[in-house]
Amino acid sequence: MTNVSRPFGFRALNNRGTGPYCGETRGVIFAAGDIVAAFVGDMVKFTGESIKGRDGKTYSVVEVADPADTRLAGAVQRFDYDDGSDGYIGFRKASTEKIAYIPQDRSTVYVVQEDSDAKR
Repeated sequence: MTNVSRPFGFRALNNRGTGPYCGETRGVIFAAGDIVAAFVGDMVKFTGESIKGRDGKTYSVVEVADPADTRLAGAVQRFDYDDGSDGYIGFRKASTEKIAYIPQDRSTVYVVQEDSDAKR
């Protein structure tokens, strides 16, 4: 069977040592001042700040992680569509405040497609 190229970012697959991934997520938020667009499957990191979302709840602020970051919060599994945006839940426009959901369990194992561009 041939290999199929279907890049999709990081997808939650399992939990290391604690059983299968059951889909439990926690809400985090991208601040309006963040100028980087985000997609489902992007790894994020905490900024150390928290702000209130449109729903009045307080969320930890995240930003898209750099490939060299070692303190990762998790991968975006989906975005909130009930925040006055266009309703598309696979993307967050740059410089917009948007609630995202990442796996609750920090021991989540992810699957991702390797791009084969790295030089050894």
